[in-house]
Amino acid sequence: MNAIKSIRNNPKKSIAGALVATALGKWINGLYNDHLFRFTMCHSVEHIGTEPIKSFEQPKKITVFLNPAANSGKATTLFDKNAAPILYLSGCQITVIKSEYEGQAKQFMSVLDKPDMIVAAGGDGTVNEVVTGLLRRPDFENWRDVPIGIIPLGKTNTICRLLSNPNSDRPAKWIMESTSDLLEGKTRKMDIMKIEAETGGKPVFALSDIRWGSYRDAVEKTNKYWYFGPLKKYMTFVFASFRTSIKTSREIELSYIHPQPIPVCEVKADFKKLHQQATASILSKLFGALTWWWPWKDAVKSAYQPSIESTPVENPIQEKADVYDVKDLSLKTLEFMVTANSHDTSLKRECAALNVSAENDNFSMMDYIQNGPNRNQTGRHKALHPTTEIECSKLEIKPDNVEGTWFSVDSENYEAMPCTIEVIPNKLKMVCSSR
Repeated sequence: MNAIKSIRNNPKKSIAGALVATALGKWINGLYNDHLFRFTMCHSVEHIGTEPIKSFEQPKKITVFLNPAANSGKATTLFDKNAAPILYLSGCQITVIKSEYEGQAKQFMSVLDKPDMIVAAGGDGTVNEVVTGLLRRPDFENWRDVPIGIIPLGKTNTICRLLSNPNSDRPAKWIMESTSDLLEGKTRKMDIMKIEAETGGKPVFALSDIRWGSYRDAVEKTNKYWYFGPLKKYMTFVFASFRTSIKTSREIELSYIHPQPIPVCEVKADFKKLHQQATASILSKLFGALTWWWPWKDAVKSAYQPSIESTPVENPIQEKADVYDVKDLSLKTLEFMVTANSHDTSLKRECAALNVSAENDNFSMMDYIQNGPNRNQTGRHKALHPTTEIECSKLEIKPDNVEGTWFSVDSENYEAMPCTIEVIPNKLKMVCSSR
């Protein structure tokens, strides 16, 4: 009775206490559910690690590039608690490489021995470094069959969302699901955007999008308003609407080429040749098993390696590839965006394309505040009121008044400058979700 009387006499304190108790209970319940899910996932992969392997067969080699600085320094804790137990129970040979500074993953990729799988454990920046380092290798064609997986440990995990659909808003659960996807081995081909600056230098590669404009500038300051909690993404655009730079339209000139057909290769081989190659493959494996200790085994083993002749299919459209129909365009926009991998993967396509959009620059402050948070849909940025939408395979952009402005390339910042952007279809083999 005294407790009920105290609640009635102190309604404000009682309401505040109830809210705190509800939030605390929800937090504890979330931790408990994460623990149960972690136990279930570890138990589900435990039998994989205890299965015997065949004679002379090596465990699967997985190299993980871990960015400890991702997610404000929380990445290592998240990895050790949610991803590492599943990986080590799988029976695979796990090698974890921790980067100590920005760009180090690119350097490691240039000297890395070929594993069975490469995993980027971090945010979009970590994935971008691993992909760029891999594509810059002079022997990349020998690495095309190596799948790349992602463990989402960053604040922005746009690329991982393209490959998996999290079933929960709990970061720990998404990390465990993505780690389990690595072991299931389902993959899909992804296009690459190759970005080359007009001033020269090494190319940069991207998987998701390139953004330049007012919405991009506002999103960069979202974490500054962390004290607003779930309202921070709305307050970001409220405060941004008072800045003069946000109201300034961006001018850009571009030249583009319409989407080109995807090159196709046809394999020519008769049954007799296939039988000879299968026999040679068996002899090669047998020779390797019996002479693994012999220092000259590679020279002799090459005599048993199978080879398949491949020639490009004659394509009348491809013969005209040297004669491009170049279109020129001048735009004035609030936000300029180039997007890759936006096609429906369940449908067969004949052409690979980049989607280019320019947001309407005729807007009110209320429109800006309302549209800003809604541009990010299912992890991808989308133009809500575009004045221009085109598809192309290659474009050259020349932004005006670039001083002090930045491109966002897969959520990573690069200084804005004239550049060429080209789509390279089906370039990478990425691990995706089987759900």
